[in-house]
Amino acid sequence: MMSFGMKMVQNAYIVESLDEACNQMHKLFGLGPFIIVRGIKLENHRYRGTKTDDVIVDAAVAQSGEQQIELVELKNDVPNAMRDMYPGKGVVMHHVAHLDDDYDYKKIRDDLVAAGYPVVSEFNIHGGTDVCLVDTRPVFGHMLQLYSDIPFEQAMYKRAREITDAWDGKDVIVEW
Repeated sequence: MMSFGMKMVQNAYIVESLDEACNQMHKLFGLGPFIIVRGIKLENHRYRGTKTDDVIVDAAVAQSGEQQIELVELKNDVPNAMRDMYPGKGVVMHHVAHLDDDYDYKKIRDDLVAAGYPVVSEFNIHGGTDVCLVDTRPVFGHMLQLYSDIPFEQAMYKRAREITDAWDGKDVIVEW
């Protein structure tokens, strides 16, 4: 059994309507604010090893203690790891993101593939950070997300926590 010693930092859900899902999560769990970024391009996207058009998403994050909750609305119909699990209606738990102070993105990705867990989608965000979604559904029922640029991603998670800590409780949805 392999162990990578990484922390689970985020649970991500694919949703039909981002704004509606943010408001529902706030009503049910008191989460907020949801920090939204619209029109995110998952650039240089490769689906199961084949180059595709960029995937376009709107995404929102909110903190739930140390755990970040991400809600993602797909904006185009490009084949991708999210489409593999999302029928286009309702909400589905899609992936857990892992991040730690220091890990070798390519080695962990390659070790997971060697263990029988294929990379379904791989792409760049934020102008260069490599991200991959590995199919761990046989074990967990969801995918696993890995990042290559650890300091940049840690700064993004930290900024989301700071926005949450400073939240006045008024607006459930705020633009990043």
